[in-house]
Amino acid sequence: MLESVVSILTIAGFGFGIWKFIKLRLKSSKLKRFCQLVQDWFDFIDKSNIDEINDFELNNIENKISSYIKDHEIENYYMRFDEKFKRNFLKGFFYDKNNIDAEFNRCSRLPAEGIAIGIYWYLLIGEFTSFKSGYRNGNKGINFGDIEYRVKALKMYLGIKQE
Repeated sequence: MLESVVSILTIAGFGFGIWKFIKLRLKSSKLKRFCQLVQDWFDFIDKSNIDEINDFELNNIENKISSYIKDHEIENYYMRFDEKFKRNFLKGFFYDKNNIDAEFNRCSRLPAEGIAIGIYWYLLIGEFTSFKSGYRNGNKGINFGDIEYRVKALKMYLGIKQE
């Protein structure tokens, strides 16, 4: 009797472990697909002349990514940035090694404690909208790096090789 209970619990534990592993792998592939969609969006705006960008096509791409986030339930996935990640991201920048969090905020344009994917995506859209508006109005204080470094941080976070 005791042996059968132990074997049932062992099988249940093994099944639970497999389920957790599969769930993790599915989440990872969903996040990498999201990153690819963001990269495609970024490439579209990077290769387009801002004055001649097709707003209708851009809006379709943004809606596709927003739908992907909601449909695949990754909106609330929280990217947490540990010290090692922050230091790796900051390689190549001149930064104050005593204040890693503030320097990470400054260089990546992301909060040092982390950010949810849904919020990340809407910040990215907002940053580009602000950039586009400033560019068309002749604002000298705009910076395309605000968008570029957020995309770079996402790719680095997910372990996707940088070009």
